Amino acid sequence: MMRQAEFLTVLLVCASVAGVACGDIDNNDHFASRSIYDASGVDFLTVSGSIIGGSGALRPDTTLGVFDEFGVELADDDDGSILGDGMASGLYRVPVNADRSIRLAVSGYEDFDFDGMIDRSGGKPHKQAGDYDLYIDIRDAAGDLTGETFFFESALTRGAVDRFAPDTSSLSPQAASFDVYIDNVSPFILGADPVDFLSFTGLTPGDSFEAEIISGDFDTVLGRFDSAGGLIEFSDDVNRTSLLSKLSGTVPQDGELIFAISGFPDGGEDRFPFDGRHSERGAYELALNFNPEPATLMFLAWGLPVMLRRRTAR
Repeated sequence: MMRQAEFLTVLLVCASVAGVACGDIDNNDHFASRSIYDASGVDFLTVSGSIIGGSGALRPDTTLGVFDEFGVELADDDDGSILGDGMASGLYRVPVNADRSIRLAVSGYEDFDFDGMIDRSGGKPHKQAGDYDLYIDIRDAAGDLTGETFFFESALTRGAVDRFAPDTSSLSPQAASFDVYIDNVSPFILGADPVDFLSFTGLTPGDSFEAEIISGDFDTVLGRFDSAGGLIEFSDDVNRTSLLSKLSGTVPQDGELIFAISGFPDGGEDRFPFDGRHSERGAYELALNFNPEPATLMFLAWGLPVMLRRRTAR
């Protein structure tokens, strides 16, 4: 009964200022800068926020070329990347050059000879522009990843060709081939708020919980993290008819639950989950329920919000 009494006290305090939003959140796009709330003695709470993904960013339709040590083109690709929105380029199991170099070029569709011009256009420059990320993963002779990687952040401009030659002098002797692919969806455009990381502390270890996005006007993804920032689990859609998300489980021994809200497809099946690479945007409301009791459910039916005490983010 003690927890129920504490719940009622918190609820009634908030009821006196009904209509106050419980945590309009921003500036928490990273795990390390997550918003932290003291939820001691609370059985139910809601937090509101919003997501603004990269839909306002320019997304270049890229082409990607691989060259040998003499500058001769070996292969090219248009839309083969495992990342991006379907118009990003990627090539896989490409042999490292005889001199151990890796030479690449990125241009815009339809430039496949990498001179900055649209092929067969009579000299018109390509029109693609926008931010993108370039990834290179090294493989050994057996085709296994060695753990060696290169990463470049760049921006394509109209009529331009970006060329890359990473410093491969420190590559291991096992390096035999590489995968190279582009993400053309920039996660952090100016003014964007693509992910919200939230932490709730002061909880009772062993208590059961349900975390559910109960309202949202976009395709949500909800993730739960451990204290080291590792993704424990994620939820995309509650069911076939809902684009909202829900997780349930047990409060860990440290009494802290850490969640992230993002937009599809930025979830656990993504190569880099919850890094903000999506184009969704909109408002949401996250509800957390701990060991609900009949009296708790009665108050939840009234739709009364819970006021939280916000602490300074760690």
